Amino acid sequence: MERLNQIIGHLSVDMERFDEKTNRKNGTTVRKTLQSLKNACHSLRKDILERTKVPLPPVVEEPVGPPNTPEPEPVGPVPESEPAHVPKEKKKKKRKKVVKEE
Repeated sequence: MERLNQIIGHLSVDMERFDEKTNRKNGTTVRKTLQSLKNACHSLRKDILERTKVPLPPVVEEPVGPPNTPEPEPVGPVPESEPAHVPKEKKKKKRKKVVKEE
């Protein structure tokens, strides 16, 4: 938090200089200070998030069905598997006859 207060103090000084002399150098200094403030806020946000994380209990996988149950055998004929993609036959288009006039 002290770091944020320091940066805000620098920012207020830099903004006063920029307001007095609106030039490129002062504008660059203000933008750099704002970027430092952004990075410090981001860092503080990450620290807060890390401190507030609560570890989740481990996940225990439970079996879906009763233990040691054999799979049922298929009843009736087993269908043959078809290929995933069967190309369709293309229909031939009829051409119109062009009559030439002489």
